[in-house]
Amino acid sequence: PVLNLSFVIFSPICPHLGCRFNYIPAQRRFACPCHGSQFDDATGAHVAGPAQRGLDPLPLREKNGIAQVTWIEYRPSQPSRVVVAFG
Repeated sequence: PVLNLSFVIFSPICPHLGCRFNYIPAQRRFACPCHGSQFDDATGAHVAGPAQRGLDPLPLREKNGIAQVTWIEYRPSQPSRVVVAFG
């Protein structure tokens, strides 16, 4: 069987200062409790607060019927994604 990977996995780390964000179902947004940044739940786009970019996506692939996610650590507080660690 082939997995349908029609979704995106985001790093759970806020791109502002590295806090872990929460999901707010009523607003359909991810929100960081540390400094108030908010992100669209479908695209990860930045919609409010001090973050300089949207949520960081993590590579997702299907291999032998299993979904695999690759962890990437991005540098916080940068307008562009800068990879710190890949593994």
